[in-house]
Amino acid sequence: MKERSGPPGLIKAVREQAPDLLEQSSELPVLIMDAIQQVKHIKDFSEQQRSTLDMLARELRKERTTSRQTWLGLAALILAIVIAAEGAQWFLDLPVSSWLLGITGIYLLAHKR
Repeated sequence: MKERSGPPGLIKAVREQAPDLLEQSSELPVLIMDAIQQVKHIKDFSEQQRSTLDMLARELRKERTTSRQTWLGLAALILAIVIAAEGAQWFLDLPVSSWLLGITGIYLLAHKR
């Protein structure tokens, strides 16, 4: 046991492995540069993914706003029609609330962001 763990064992292991270590040491600078390049590519890819996710989040918020605006516009138009159907016999006799809801509904549907 002393032979393997003590200084003589260490010297013996270094002698046995020295040729392999010397052969591999010539490849170390290339391997180090490759590792550095891989880290840089990972960082660039990560930034690109973050940018893409930010863009998707903006698009999702915009879509939700547009969808909400569409539903509000349709609801306003339906309410305008319901109010108008309650008794107006002529287009100009429509209640003000029906006019306002109708105009609001048309605006919301026509001016989507």
